[in-house]
Amino acid sequence: MEKIFVGNPHYFERQGEIISAEQLVYLIMDMPFGCQLNCLKCYRQKNIRPDTLSSRIRKKTISEAKELGARVFVLPGEGEPLLYWNKTKYLVKHADSLGLITILYTNGICLTEAVAQFLFDHNVSLVISCDAFNAAKYRKLTGGGNIKVVKKNFKMAARIYQKGVTFVDDVMQTRLALISIASKDNVDEIPSLKKWVDNSRAYFICNFPVKIGAAEENWEILVGDQEQHLREIAQKYSDTHFGGLTSPTRDGRCAALYHGITIDANGLILPCPASVDLAVGRLGENSLAELHKKALNYAKANNCPPCILRFNPNPKLRYHDGLYIAPS
Repeated sequence: MEKIFVGNPHYFERQGEIISAEQLVYLIMDMPFGCQLNCLKCYRQKNIRPDTLSSRIRKKTISEAKELGARVFVLPGEGEPLLYWNKTKYLVKHADSLGLITILYTNGICLTEAVAQFLFDHNVSLVISCDAFNAAKYRKLTGGGNIKVVKKNFKMAARIYQKGVTFVDDVMQTRLALISIASKDNVDEIPSLKKWVDNSRAYFICNFPVKIGAAEENWEILVGDQEQHLREIAQKYSDTHFGGLTSPTRDGRCAALYHGITIDANGLILPCPASVDLAVGRLGENSLAELHKKALNYAKANNCPPCILRFNPNPKLRYHDGLYIAPS
């Protein structure tokens, strides 16, 4: 059965809305980096920046993005949004008041029934991370996480989010997803993870690791000589048929790169959430529209296909003071 995740490009295209070439659709905003886990795959561990954005500035930026035509507010789980619940709740409530869909990523550990119900009631499409059901594998991949807690919380969220599942012409539309990163340790579990998610009437996203940060250090453990196989598995089982934050648009463009603006916790403008060591500007130095244009110029100059950073960073970029600097 075909599945649609509310807020990704296929969702809008299914409704007959064609995302134009330079349209801003996604405002992606990193929270302060903090997490209960220490995942082998984490690409943020060497790129943690101090949080300098007040809730007032964040709220103002969401409003500006809405005025520019943005449709979706994204909290990508860098760090864990539910560790900062008061701030997250404030931003989600504001985005909902403007008519925006929110996509929120979480490791699921802090998820409670009250939190899940609030998210459901405020138009949040929820993505929970889980790379393995085997307890030993999950502990290894996450640095000590408890899979029983995550499974229990996903089942609880599934009960709440069932109320939002719809079927039109044999296509299921849902606001709950599970995301997994394919690696040597969990590749044998990907089919069963996919089946479990299908039975929960949820959406399954399967990705390939980004070779940055901890993932680069742990590349042999995670990937080794199975790179091509893992990519094929991720593409085969993911409901996006590619992977990625939101899945590509119909013409194959990365939605986050070409139709989004990503703001790090300290105000740096990143081309996409995975490009943690590359900046194209800083919040406040130009208007949001101009900053989005800078990000678009980077995408065009580098001819980026979807999720290029899952393969290798662009070697032509200038490196300065801990960052790759993109051309204006």
